[in-house]
Amino acid sequence: MRARMDGIELATLPLDAVRGVFLRLVGRTGRSLLADRTTRVAAYSAIGLLTSLVLALAFPVWAFALGPIVLGVPHLLADVRYLVVRPGLHRRTWLMASTAVPLVLATFASNPAVGLAAGFGAIAFSRASLRPRVLLLCAWTAVVYVAATHARIVQIGLVHGHNLLALVLFAVAFSRSRRLGIALTLGALVFSGALLGGAFDDVVFGWSASATGPKHALDFAGIVDTLVPVSIDPKLAVRLAVLFIFAQGLHYVIWLRVVPEEARERPGIRSFASSLRALDRDVGKIVLALAALGAVVVLTRSAFSLEAARIMYLRAAAFHAYLEIAFGLLLLLEGRRMLGSDET
Repeated sequence: MRARMDGIELATLPLDAVRGVFLRLVGRTGRSLLADRTTRVAAYSAIGLLTSLVLALAFPVWAFALGPIVLGVPHLLADVRYLVVRPGLHRRTWLMASTAVPLVLATFASNPAVGLAAGFGAIAFSRASLRPRVLLLCAWTAVVYVAATHARIVQIGLVHGHNLLALVLFAVAFSRSRRLGIALTLGALVFSGALLGGAFDDVVFGWSASATGPKHALDFAGIVDTLVPVSIDPKLAVRLAVLFIFAQGLHYVIWLRVVPEEARERPGIRSFASSLRALDRDVGKIVLALAALGAVVVLTRSAFSLEAARIMYLRAAAFHAYLEIAFGLLLLLEGRRMLGSDET
């Protein structure tokens, strides 16, 4: 045990050293503010919103290419941790079996109806009363049917919509402060509306659309074609592409910084070593090892082609949007009582 602890401390030593310097720079007042969870999460949320917007506007090609490669695997690990392990859903055998099969198949299937079918398991084996389950099953059957018969349109909708789903899950399930959850959601909606409405067009068409990026990655025109593979107004297509990059950045901020802060019981700040130990306790060494291996594989592939690495990651991560949707359906039926409250 001592050897393992020392290994964790050694691995996180550089990060904790930087953290120590930062805490000394902000002084006693800054440390006092950071010790308050609500203030800290509000600061992370505001910084995350602004940073995601700036990156989407100023460095869209870099953000689109590097976001999934650098943050994708940790984000998947966070999904598993907070949507499955922490609420104890992995101990509900029939729920896990009925949702896991569609989620695994979604990695290989091109039709979104396969992944959305995981919602049937979440609804059928929820602990809600029969009436709401039957009603939601009927409604979800219609959703899956539309996905099966209009796969391309639904897939495009999922690509853009799932990034914002994290906002809903945070506000409804994880936010300890209703005001904070609403504030973050409203902030994201305001920025999204401004992007779509053309408020940032001078920047988008003056800088973003001509921004360059790393070698072996899609250029901005390729990003637009990838994210909006249908014939619509060219200006709207560009705005949608920038909106996706902004929403993708915010999605990572929520799962990797905001949700973890709200999900744990102790309100104060803690070291990276302590965070890594808590992650080890939650998911176990096997899951951690698989995540580390996945990150290494993606990073190694990116050394030769960023776009190939991004596509490889997306194929492996196809399940995660459907996992978030299935969790949302379960949350709709069971409410916040389904969430665990153990220390994270």
